[in-house]
Amino acid sequence: RGLQHGITAESTMDERLQVQQQLNYAECLVGMSENIEKPSCRIIEGVDADTCSIYIGLPDVEYFLSSTSATERDAICWLYPGGVYDPVIPCSSVILAANNDSVDRWNTVIQNMNRSPPKEYISRDSFSEVDDEKGHLRRMLSANILSSYNSNGVPHHRVSFKVNDVCLILRSMPGLRLATNTRVQITSLKEHSIGVRTLGEVTSRNLFIPRITFKFRLKYGNSFEMTRLQFPLRLAYAMTYNKSQSQTLGRVLFDCTAEPFAHGHGYVGSSRVRSHDDIRFYVSEEQLMPLPSENDGDDINGDERLIV
Repeated sequence: RGLQHGITAESTMDERLQVQQQLNYAECLVGMSENIEKPSCRIIEGVDADTCSIYIGLPDVEYFLSSTSATERDAICWLYPGGVYDPVIPCSSVILAANNDSVDRWNTVIQNMNRSPPKEYISRDSFSEVDDEKGHLRRMLSANILSSYNSNGVPHHRVSFKVNDVCLILRSMPGLRLATNTRVQITSLKEHSIGVRTLGEVTSRNLFIPRITFKFRLKYGNSFEMTRLQFPLRLAYAMTYNKSQSQTLGRVLFDCTAEPFAHGHGYVGSSRVRSHDDIRFYVSEEQLMPLPSENDGDDINGDERLIV
């Protein structure tokens, strides 16, 4: 009867395999969240004798190696089929990385795939709490110097955006009912405002984002406070693990090349998708090693497994 309806034994086996893989991934997430040994999540101690780190073995995850540019292209093509930019994809799919340097690199790679023309915005910067009546200090603030003055949660002096770019809101804007880290997609680029469409809301809204004022201390002994007038947006094709909290995503490329499971961030990033088939890990050669056997300490069939 199943065959009459086009259901073959092979398709039934595929469905069972999919269900089992989904159960394994759910079990893996439980193990990571509770630091509990599971068949799909092995807790390994003493891998590094110089630290107190506990390593996690993930024998069932799918991954890409970061060793070659070809592999990076394969990883991008998994997220963007054919390596072609589709503005619908970044609305629900994200690359998660451990630090801002990796995030910036991925953001640049994906934004370069967006064929829309870029528009650059330069902030208006000045020192607060400084007596500079004759403007000597202001004249010393070249573009290169201002570009070096950055702080977490503050937009850069010089930013470049394209229509269809996906961004994070860097500061809450109660008047527009926007919270910090809200994801939006750019719809228009004007001189004094940027049009966006909200993502992740039941009903998307079209808004215009103005420049706002940011104040932050410089790292040189905190002796100077900088005032920056800039658009509160940051590219979000990629983001750090902690910024993905509370978000449900369609697909995730998980960059594990820099200690992803520190402070529980690895669990946060790994649990952003609903299906095991919607996440892939991007790892280094050093993170692939045989998992130790539970019985005699030997490797499991000599197979390489991901350990992070």
